[in-house]
Amino acid sequence: MPPCRTVDVVIGTRPEAIKMAPVVAALKRNGRLNCRVIGTGQHREMFHQVAAEFGFAVDIDLDAMQANQTLAGLTARLMQKIDGWFEQGPPDIALVQGDTTTVLVASLACFYRRIPIGHVEAGLRTGSIRTPFPEELNRRLATQMVALHFAPTRSAQAALLREGVSDDTIEVTGNTVVDALFMELARQQDPCVRASIESALCTAIAPDWAERPFVLVTGHRYVDIWQAVRPAALGLAAWPVVPPGTPWKEGVIAALGSTETPRAFWTRVLGAVGDWTDLETDLIGSVERLIDFVTEPAAG
Repeated sequence: MPPCRTVDVVIGTRPEAIKMAPVVAALKRNGRLNCRVIGTGQHREMFHQVAAEFGFAVDIDLDAMQANQTLAGLTARLMQKIDGWFEQGPPDIALVQGDTTTVLVASLACFYRRIPIGHVEAGLRTGSIRTPFPEELNRRLATQMVALHFAPTRSAQAALLREGVSDDTIEVTGNTVVDALFMELARQQDPCVRASIESALCTAIAPDWAERPFVLVTGHRYVDIWQAVRPAALGLAAWPVVPPGTPWKEGVIAALGSTETPRAFWTRVLGAVGDWTDLETDLIGSVERLIDFVTEPAAG
C-alpha cells in the first residue's frame, strides 16, 4: 500500500472554515490521506466556533492574531508562522480558500518552499485591485502561485483562462458553501440538535416563534451605495481612500476636487451606469436577495 499523502488545509477566518468544512470532511474520510487543519488565528474565536459546529478539529493553531494589528503586521506574522510550520514538516500539498490575507501568505510560503497548493473558490474577479480591498489583490496574486485552481463557476474559470492559467489546472467544482449548507441541514436532523435550536429560538424570539412570520437578515460589511458602481464607469482607476472619521461621500467628492453636493454627484454616478457590467455584482448580490425575499408573494 502506498504511503499516506499529507494535505494541509490552511484556514484563517470564519467564512473559510464554513466553506472548507465539507472539503475537510471528505479528505478525512479518505484513508489514503492525512489531512491536517492549520488555523492561522486570523479569526480566532469565530473560527473555532465554526470548527466545533461542523465537527472537525484544528490540528495546529498558529495564533497569529494581535490586538490593533495592521495589515502589514498581520502579513509578516502569518509568513513567519506558516513558513515555520512548513519547515517542521512540509505537506505533499496545501489547500486554501477564498481571498483572505491567509490565502495570499500561505500561497507565497508554499511557493517559496516548492509545495504545490490548491485554491478553492479561485477565479473570482471584480476588475479593480482596490475593490474589494485587499481581497481582490490577494486572490489575483495567489493565482500566480497556485498549482490547482478550483473555480466555483464557469465565469470564474473564464476569468482564469483570460489571465493565462492553463486549462489543465482548472476544475469547476461549484461553490462549497452549498455543500456546507447540506452538511448543516443533515446535522439538524439529529433530535438533540433540533431541540437545542428550538430552545434557543424560543429564548431569542418567543415560545410561539414557529407561528410567527420569518424575517430574512442579509448583510455585508459596510460599503456605500456609490461603491456598487465600478469606478471605471466614472473614468476612475479606483474609488478614493477616505480617511476614517470622514463621511464617505463628502470625502470622495473632496478627493476628486469636486464642489458638487452628494445629491448632485449621485446623479452623475447613476448616469454613468449603462448596464450590469458597470456594477460590482458581489456588492449588490445581498441587496438583490433581500428584494427577492420581501417581494415574493405570500404562499397560499
